[in-house]
Parts: sequence; C-alpha cells; structure tokens
Amino acid sequence: MDILKERLDAGFRVETYFPSYGRAPSDVENVTKYFRNKFLSDHDQLSTRRRPFYFYQTSVIDTQVTRSVVNAVCEGILQRCLENSRVLLPQEEGARWQSEHAIKPDSVRVACSEVVEF
Repeated sequence: MDILKERLDAGFRVETYFPSYGRAPSDVENVTKYFRNKFLSDHDQLSTRRRPFYFYQTSVIDTQVTRSVVNAVCEGILQRCLENSRVLLPQEEGARWQSEHAIKPDSVRVACSEVVEF
C-alpha cells in the first residue's frame, strides 16, 4: 500500500481515471475498498463459472508481507491444480485422501514456501 499512499498524498485523484469512484475520500482505506469491490463485481459478472475471489493487500517494500502474499497465491493455484487433476481431493470436512500416495495440503504449503524466496 506504500505506493498507493505516496500517490494519494501527492494529490492523485482516483475519480480522474475511475469516474465511478465518485467523491469518496481519497485515502488508502477507501480507495482499497473501492478497488476490492470493483474487482469482486467484475469477477462475479465476467467469470464463466463459479470460483473463489481472493483479494490481497500488500506493500512492495515489505518483502516479508510480499512473500506471504505470493506464497498464498502459489498455494491456492497449486492446490486447485492438484484438485482438478484428482491427485488431491478438495479440502472439506471429512474429506478422505484418494490413496496413500495423494499429496496432502501441508505438502503444498511447504512446496510453495520453498519456491518463493526474496
């Protein structure tokens, strides 16, 4: 959020580029909420099938936070790929593994955290 705050403090007006923003205060909290709702609305309208929507706020200067966000995204993508390939069953209460060779969600988390290094 560091770059957004810097731009807003310098006088950047969101409504210049996004008229639907209207006259809401130009602070990080309101602008972030606007974009989250806008992306969620676009997601709901444009998705060809029902799927989850994830919205992450981060700071590009704070590498620890950025690492956490990238790991979460990686984990989600890998998890869905494994579920779609039937190697991993969806995580639901009472779900059973397909076989003793199935990959467990904790393994996915470890794999992602080892891939993303800053």
